[in-house]
Amino acid sequence: MGQWDDELISLLPSSVRIFASAGAGYNWADTDALARKGIWYANGAGASDDAVSDAALYMILSVFRNFTRQQLAARTADPEIFTATHKMIGTISHNPAAHVLGIIGLGSISKKLVPKAQAIGMKVHYYDVLRQPLSEEERLDVTYHETPEGLLGVADCVTLHVPLNAHTKNLINKESIACMKDGARLINTARGEVVNEEALIDALKTGKISAAGLDVHYHEPQVSPVLVKMDNVTLTTHNGGGVIETRMNFELNAMKNILAVVGPDGRVVGKPITPVNRLRSETSEFRTSHNSIILFVPIYLSSVYQVARIRLDVSKSNYALAALDCYLSSALDGMEVAKTTRNRAPPKEEWERIKPELKRLLIDEKLTLKETARYLAALQNFHAS
Repeated sequence: MGQWDDELISLLPSSVRIFASAGAGYNWADTDALARKGIWYANGAGASDDAVSDAALYMILSVFRNFTRQQLAARTADPEIFTATHKMIGTISHNPAAHVLGIIGLGSISKKLVPKAQAIGMKVHYYDVLRQPLSEEERLDVTYHETPEGLLGVADCVTLHVPLNAHTKNLINKESIACMKDGARLINTARGEVVNEEALIDALKTGKISAAGLDVHYHEPQVSPVLVKMDNVTLTTHNGGGVIETRMNFELNAMKNILAVVGPDGRVVGKPITPVNRLRSETSEFRTSHNSIILFVPIYLSSVYQVARIRLDVSKSNYALAALDCYLSSALDGMEVAKTTRNRAPPKEEWERIKPELKRLLIDEKLTLKETARYLAALQNFHAS
């Protein structure tokens, strides 16, 4: 994806009004810098809730039942290892039922997880910087803790559901692990840097943490070579939300966010459905210019898509927008650019002239995100009037 920092954001024309991301995380984007420039940042919140909560449940089952250890033994195709593991697993595994699941961060994903964990007999406790209303706690049948340390002290399994920011980086560290019950389990389907990897490894070696399930990794895409060798650690490839339904929902949410900001006639009419940042004024600061530029950035750049083209029409009037041409490739950081104008839509022949060169630069030359932005900013027809 690349980093959307102040340097890159400064290259955007003043008419850019929304950055609609087809993803949930946003630690790679300076949303405050976007807000200072009057640009909404909207993510695909909610699109991956079902998939990520399912993945967390799988991790919970795995760390209680030692499924990874069993899989590794079976894959050796060695009868002796198979038999030894068969005899041993029943002496070290537990049912999740009657154990306490401690959730750090009770948001939309973890609220989906709550009934799933309760369905296998777990008691659910949680900590969040914002406590839920009592009526919501009663509806979910969850117990609140005022501090993360209080939660860690009672949980048999801790699962993390927080965004990555300055407050949550290394949230699970040597000190917080010391607050956990001996032999507790840890699940992370949030962001790798939320867990201090060295502290986790030390705790796994001593048995302070008996097992861990990690869908995300501190130095992703590099996975710790130490963790890879531990058969009490379930590891996956940051695919908690990795299902077709999630991708469809992310793209749909991004389009909905765009249409919530840009009206049928091209005017900026409101705010996105799932905003991450806040502008100085959510209403009075909107420009009523008919010139708007939308950035729509999908994060799924895989060989499945290779090169995709999407056309978005947000107007059915005579002021219909110029085409939104999107080029995605597994080799790219990823960028889509749309120019929407009322009276200055680039002529079709000019757009057709630009497209092959843009495609060549993006795909053949493999320009970085910043280099691509500089190129686009240099195009006469890319500048807003």
